[in-house]
Amino acid sequence: MTLSGYLPPLCDPKDGNLLMDGGYINNLPADIARNMGARTVIAIDVGSQDETDLCNYGDCLSGWWLLWKRINPWAEKVKVPDMAEIQSRLAYVSCVRQLEVVKKSAYCEYIRPPIDRFKTMDFGKFD
Repeated sequence: MTLSGYLPPLCDPKDGNLLMDGGYINNLPADIARNMGARTVIAIDVGSQDETDLCNYGDCLSGWWLLWKRINPWAEKVKVPDMAEIQSRLAYVSCVRQLEVVKKSAYCEYIRPPIDRFKTMDFGKFD
């Protein structure tokens, strides 16, 4: 697994292509397993869910306003996506349609365990 915001992609010495985690293109490759000959695929989805309770700050965002919201203990807290979240959402948007096709297919048993409380880098919550 590579996290493109933290590590650069690897360069393939044969053809110069940049190599990244396959999850950026196809986060649940059950269709690939099917094409390789599997009759039934058990797909366990451990991808993170999108946060939908972000702040609607309009067409512009003031850094001063955001700083005041964060340091003022009486202000309503706001959630604004950071660069890593934006990049992650842009990367996974391409595989959403493919995920829905796989989930509805007859050859796939789709399972999503209750992991929504864990984020990508929450290794400290292991126990």
